[in-house]
Amino acid sequence: MDILVFGIQGAGKGTQAKAVSLALGLPIYEAGAELRRLAAENTPLGEEIRKVIYTGRLVPPGMVLLRIAEYLEHPATVAGVIYDGVPRSYEQAIAFDEMMKEKKRDSLAIDIELSEGKALERLEKRRICSKCQAIFMPDYESEVCNICGGVLIHRADDNPEAIKVRFANYRKETVPVIDYFRKQGKLLTIDGDQSILDVTKDIFNQLSPLLKLKKRLKDEEIRALHNMK
Repeated sequence: MDILVFGIQGAGKGTQAKAVSLALGLPIYEAGAELRRLAAENTPLGEEIRKVIYTGRLVPPGMVLLRIAEYLEHPATVAGVIYDGVPRSYEQAIAFDEMMKEKKRDSLAIDIELSEGKALERLEKRRICSKCQAIFMPDYESEVCNICGGVLIHRADDNPEAIKVRFANYRKETVPVIDYFRKQGKLLTIDGDQSILDVTKDIFNQLSPLLKLKKRLKDEEIRALHNMK
C-alpha cells in the first residue's frame, strides 16, 4: 500500500510521514528533501530548482513524477512507499494515479488539517537540521538534532514573503488534490492542531483497520517513533 501524506506547510506532514514509515517498515519518498538535495548541486538544474524553492513556487510536475518513476524501480518499494509532498497539483495527481494503476499499486491519502494562522505561527519558529534536514517544531528546545547531532537552523524559505506564496500555492494547487482523493473515498482526515504524538495516534487509529494491523501502537512505541524519551 502506498500512502500519501498531505498538510499545509507547518502541519507536520514530514514528521508524521517519517513516523508512519518507521512504524510500517516502508521507505519514504520526500519530494522536498529530494529537491533540496538537487538544489544544493552546482548544476543548471540545481540553479533552476533553487530559484523556484526560494520564491515559494512549485517545481514543474513532470520533473517530480520522473524522479518518482525512477525511485519505484528499487526492489525496496515493492511493499509500498510513504510519500511526503506529492502529488502537489490536480494535474500531477491524475498523472500520479495513472502511473500507480499502470504499476498495479494501491494508494491511500492522509490529510493533516491545520489553519493558516496556526501554520504561520509554527513556520516562523520551526528549524531544520543543517546535516540531515530533519524538521523540528517550536516545542523542541535543543539547538542540536537528536537524530544526527547537526546544528539546527532556520530554512531560507521560511521567510514571510515565501510563506505567503506557499500558502497561496497550497490553496490553489494542493487543496484540489486532497479533494480528488476525498471524492475517490481514499482520504483520511486528521486534526493537526494537537501534539505530535496525538496526531500520530489518530493516524494509526484510522490506519489500523484499513491495513489490518494486528495490534495498535502503544504510547511508548509512538514516542519511540519520534525519538522521544
